[in-house]
Amino acid sequence: MNTLLVKNGEDAMIVLETRGGKFAGVIRDPGFHLIAPWKKAVSRLTTQTFNSIDGIGAATQDKANIVVSVAMEFQIRDAEKYHCAAKQPYDEAVKEIRNAAKEIVSGIGLAKVWEDRAYIARKIHAAAAPVLAEKFGLAFEDINVQQISLSSHCMSAPDAALNKILADAAATPDIVADAMDKGLEAGISIRKPLTLRKRV
Repeated sequence: MNTLLVKNGEDAMIVLETRGGKFAGVIRDPGFHLIAPWKKAVSRLTTQTFNSIDGIGAATQDKANIVVSVAMEFQIRDAEKYHCAAKQPYDEAVKEIRNAAKEIVSGIGLAKVWEDRAYIARKIHAAAAPVLAEKFGLAFEDINVQQISLSSHCMSAPDAALNKILADAAATPDIVADAMDKGLEAGISIRKPLTLRKRV
């Protein structure tokens, strides 16, 4: 028999498989655990994760190219579904959030994106949460828009078309000037990222 240890206060679970590669349960409780010979530990999952996704390129409804970064929090609620969802379930979950962000931004004008990041975050959460739960067994707890910036193309060549986008969206001169000067940047502090999946 093999022995595994889950430390007190450790926010993790150990996933077990049969020797044939089928899901065989998880170990959550602290302490030493004996593992039957026909089972093996294949990964140690952090049950709750705080992380960020940078560089989500998207085009707004009025065709302004922007880059969005978000801070997110989710928990594993169904370990079997998460473990069996994909070879790299964390990467696939992040891809779903990226896709949701792009789709949401594509239906909103630049001025709205700039003025109300909380609204953008709520829309992304509403779109991605059901998918993460259904596909990966994840509870999408929270998301914040950490940063929004004009793409390097827009910043290197801010032409009349971009100014018209902002003007047509009823943006004030102060917002236009601030957007162009700062690249629409506005950051918030987030907690230190954690690794969701680690081989053992």
